[in-house]
Amino acid sequence: MNHSSYTTSPSSPGDGDKCFFLPEPQFNRVEDERYSTNVTTALINFAMIPFALCSNFLIVSVITRNPSFASPSNVLLACLAVSDFLVGLIVQPLYSCFRILENTRLYVPCPFRVVYSESFWICYGVSFMTLSALSCERYLALRLHLRYRELVTTQGVLHLVAIIWIFDVILTSLQWVDHGSFVRHMQISIFLLCVFLTVIVQFKIFGIIRHHQRQITEQTLNPSQVSFAAIQTKLAKNMAYIVGFYLMFNLPVLVVQMCQFAGVEFSSLNVFSWVETIAFTKSSVNPVICGWRNAEIRQEVIKKLRKCFRREIAIQQNGIE
Repeated sequence: MNHSSYTTSPSSPGDGDKCFFLPEPQFNRVEDERYSTNVTTALINFAMIPFALCSNFLIVSVITRNPSFASPSNVLLACLAVSDFLVGLIVQPLYSCFRILENTRLYVPCPFRVVYSESFWICYGVSFMTLSALSCERYLALRLHLRYRELVTTQGVLHLVAIIWIFDVILTSLQWVDHGSFVRHMQISIFLLCVFLTVIVQFKIFGIIRHHQRQITEQTLNPSQVSFAAIQTKLAKNMAYIVGFYLMFNLPVLVVQMCQFAGVEFSSLNVFSWVETIAFTKSSVNPVICGWRNAEIRQEVIKKLRKCFRREIAIQQNGIE
């Protein structure tokens, strides 16, 4: 997201410099109103980076290295974790350095701004599209019953994940072809469509869950159907938490961007810094929610951490000896 998107007359170093498809910045407003916000949000993001990297790496490692975890829903969770890992690895450090450069130099070099903008939109877009895919996967699991395992495969979901990443990278890269706002408007429209689809599918999932619970209570399902329905219902509830938290943290950026495209003028540009920081926070929160709602992933993460601690203690003891 490019937060400094209102044009202004050049009044400080770098103001008015044309930077490819990015709008002209307003670095001249930093000292008057943005200095303290820049410091605060930069520190918050710097503090979150280590946890975002370690926690998401653990989630991806647990899912990819355990064959028993190779389910369609877990593959999509791993895709979300990869996106969050990249936010912690690339986007948050760039954001924090962006704010520091604004405060110290009243100028951010064009290549720096481009890399930050492109990496933000790629990770942001993957999150929204993967959320929709995750919701649809859970809906199909509840709707198709035992046929789900035949029609929805891990290999197929892996192909879908690859398509999501390729499509989002290409869509974001189209800014280099069309230097206007058309591509950005198209991205926002796609993200909105993903949000609406996710919300509608989640409501349908809740309806199916209620129907299954009623069938189980009335004992109208055979034992195999009861077992499958109970497992899928639990998974659907767990995924609903993850989807809900993702939407809660990501929607503020989307709403602000929509308002900006609609011509709404904000009295302070600080709103952009805060909604971006809120969006980045989900990269640290999501692994916690994932571990909280998924007992198997939580147990494997704990095992890995214990193994790492034992190895570290053994190394220290050997060093002392």
